[in-house]
Amino acid sequence: MCSFSEAQDSLSQWRAYGCGESGFAIGFPADLLTSAAAIKQWYLAPCIYDPVRQRAIVRSLVQEVLEENISRASGGEASEIEDEHLFSPAMAGNLLPYLNRYAPILKDESFRDEKEWRVISRPLFCSSTAFDFREGKSLLIPFSKFPLFGDNLTFGVHKIVIGPTPDHARSQSSVVSFLMRERLLKGLEVPVEISKVPYRAW
Repeated sequence: MCSFSEAQDSLSQWRAYGCGESGFAIGFPADLLTSAAAIKQWYLAPCIYDPVRQRAIVRSLVQEVLEENISRASGGEASEIEDEHLFSPAMAGNLLPYLNRYAPILKDESFRDEKEWRVISRPLFCSSTAFDFREGKSLLIPFSKFPLFGDNLTFGVHKIVIGPTPDHARSQSSVVSFLMRERLLKGLEVPVEISKVPYRAW
């Protein structure tokens, strides 16, 4: 998964993900994220925090899997396993793909303020050339890159918000200078705003 948020200037996000005495929220165009996910054959979806909607989705998935298995059994495609207490992955129908698609977007309602969207991949394996590792605090963290530029993608930044910092003016100036050097501002206006959250981490 790769996580994003609708909240561009959130106290809880600065507290959780701000780096030391500062942090930056980078806003990407929605169509860029959608296209990048489609190229990888992944998908972009909002997290669901409402317990009522979550239960409705789970009931629907269970019903779908049951109907698939009943249909398979009535069509004469019964499992060759004689022991009824043994389980075969084939007996699950589309349960595993459904779990991979929906489980990552069902979150506890206490996280509602995050307004999170997730890019969700198909199952990835360490033997894949796209699979990589990076250093964590206590272990190696597996990951797969999610490119936002390429032959079929036009990279873009919608907005940058500078998190709470003791030196707003110089931080904003340095970000604008960086964007100019990287030519993101050449023919493309990228607003650089300062957080309105009265939070101090210094």
